[in-house]
Amino acid sequence: MGRRFESCRERHIHIMIVSVTGTDAGLGKSIADYLEHAHTVLRFGKQHDLRDYSVRQTILTADFDVLISVAKPDFAQTQLVYECFEIHGTKKRVINIGSAVVYEKHWGDDVHMMRYHTQKQSLAHAVAQINHPNIAIVNPAHLYDPGEYDYAKLEQWCRNNIVI
Repeated sequence: MGRRFESCRERHIHIMIVSVTGTDAGLGKSIADYLEHAHTVLRFGKQHDLRDYSVRQTILTADFDVLISVAKPDFAQTQLVYECFEIHGTKKRVINIGSAVVYEKHWGDDVHMMRYHTQKQSLAHAVAQINHPNIAIVNPAHLYDPGEYDYAKLEQWCRNNIVI
């Protein structure tokens, strides 16, 4: 029987510091929980209002290797990716959680969905403008309805889609 490894350092695994927004519930919580098994995770939940410039600056000046942007108030994800690029260039890895809604062209009369679609389109456009492999976007299909989280399903989604 082979030797048991006593630490990640012996196994040559690089433990990263990963900042995740939107960690109170849903996909953000699932991503943070999933990554905590192998990495140090900095959680930024609802108490960190991403619409506030100083909050975004706190997140972006923290010591992190990877930023996973999940929280989506207004156009905060787009602002966050541009501000991260201004501060760090392409030295930091940024994974933006967008939405498959960006592939749809028309949303009827639902103003909430029109606004959401425009916000996610804006994020996709920002990532395309930066155009660097360290700045990525993942556009998942519908994963859950607000307040109805299937954490087993979300954990499986993380296993299949979150690679850092």
